[in-house]
Amino acid sequence: MMMSLDLKLKEKVNKAVNLPVIGNIEFDEHEIEQLKEFINQYKNFDELLQGWFPGDARFNILLVLIVYYARDYAENGYNTLNNDKRFWIKVFDDIFEVNGTNFYTSLNKFYEMWPKPEQERYVKSEWGEEATFNHSIQIFRSRQDRRMFKETFLFHAYAPKYSICALVEVLYGLFTDEDYFDCSYISEQDDDKLVIPFVESLKKKIQNIEDTDLDNDIQIDAQTYRLRAGIKYACVQYTDVFTKLIKETLKYIDQVFHGNFNEDTYYANLCKKYIQDLIRKKPVDRKKIIKITRRIPGFTIQDFKSKGYVFYELNEQNEL
Repeated sequence: MMMSLDLKLKEKVNKAVNLPVIGNIEFDEHEIEQLKEFINQYKNFDELLQGWFPGDARFNILLVLIVYYARDYAENGYNTLNNDKRFWIKVFDDIFEVNGTNFYTSLNKFYEMWPKPEQERYVKSEWGEEATFNHSIQIFRSRQDRRMFKETFLFHAYAPKYSICALVEVLYGLFTDEDYFDCSYISEQDDDKLVIPFVESLKKKIQNIEDTDLDNDIQIDAQTYRLRAGIKYACVQYTDVFTKLIKETLKYIDQVFHGNFNEDTYYANLCKKYIQDLIRKKPVDRKKIIKITRRIPGFTIQDFKSKGYVFYELNEQNEL
């Protein structure tokens, strides 16, 4: 008799795969083991895929597991190999507990699950983007129109972390620059004037890279050379979602900077830690901070005097 998933876990999986970035919902080790147990009750990959359809629980679970192990792949040294074959061997070995001899069979069948370019069907997700199947994942494509599965799943895993940190650092630099955000992000007035032009500018720089491999560490400018392929492909080919990511990042920077951070997602917490590091390493002139209170509705100089030290003081846990 086939095991069934706990309803709450199944709902969590469905919620994750319908987010613009799957990896923003975190699964603990116990939950991952439950998902693996569900997948591995099938005798082989053929049986797992038999009768599958877009949105099928098996398919959604597989996506969550790939994203989870893509993150592990990136953060444990494997990503330096920059090799699709090693990526999938690692991921499939972790999920299916198979040896490398079954790798190509599993991989080819997985690729067949995705429609070819001429067959692709699109639907509107709850976020409004066009999305393959009935959830928001979209497979990136190279200049030669090759499907970039590894880069797609690394983006959905927010991996590697140093690429995300590089993006946060670029935005922190703009946030503290008086010619841009001047230490305050107010979405209603800044999105059209600053965020969208930034995304378009970055997209143009990426598209103008002469090398055929987007994943090369080509120095686009002094701040963005560390961005990896997943971020670059998302900027160019998944622009709506990438723009939302930029807005979210600026919101988190603003919240941490002004001491009112209240988010609890994987990406928010990843950003928080690195933003705190940036504030310690690159403190802003306090005289300059006083000036920005004029841009914050309801925030006065007296508020600054009573709350301003949150920018610099650390608690016993070494947190801002």
